[in-house]
Amino acid sequence: MKLGSLVSEIQLESKLGDEFADIGDELAQELKDELENQDELNEVVMSIVAYVMLSNGIMGLTSKLVKRISKKYNFGKGQAAAEKIEAFAKANDDRFMYPIRKAVSLFTKDEAKIKKVTHILFAVVVLSMALNAGMEVFDLIKNSDFMQSSVNSLRTAVGGTKVHALVRTIAKLL
Repeated sequence: MKLGSLVSEIQLESKLGDEFADIGDELAQELKDELENQDELNEVVMSIVAYVMLSNGIMGLTSKLVKRISKKYNFGKGQAAAEKIEAFAKANDDRFMYPIRKAVSLFTKDEAKIKKVTHILFAVVVLSMALNAGMEVFDLIKNSDFMQSSVNSLRTAVGGTKVHALVRTIAKLL
């Protein structure tokens, strides 16, 4: 009796497995069809990365502003919350740098060098993204797309402040 129910379960799981495999094959084919245009895919991926980094930069800048205001007007809980948010934004930056750090660590084991090179490369990435957004602003203003140009202007400004902070960190490391 138990063997019969076990066989029935295995057959059911096998059927479900086949259905999931079919769904997976269909999904893979749809993705392949959608991703035929590689340039469009790269643009989408870069936009997502830029907006994620932008939101983290805005969060960090806002938390610093709230921390200063809270300190000035003696808002105890506000200052503590701002410090937590600032620490979270800093931790996110470290998470963004992790792939670069991992790649650099393949070439050297010296922790100080790894940290320096990682920060430098991350600053170059952020700077290039900020410059790209700045160039897009000029193109959008030239073509009179004011809403998108204002969003890209914000991206450029946040990227510039982030690069400034990274350069200060690099200077401390050197």
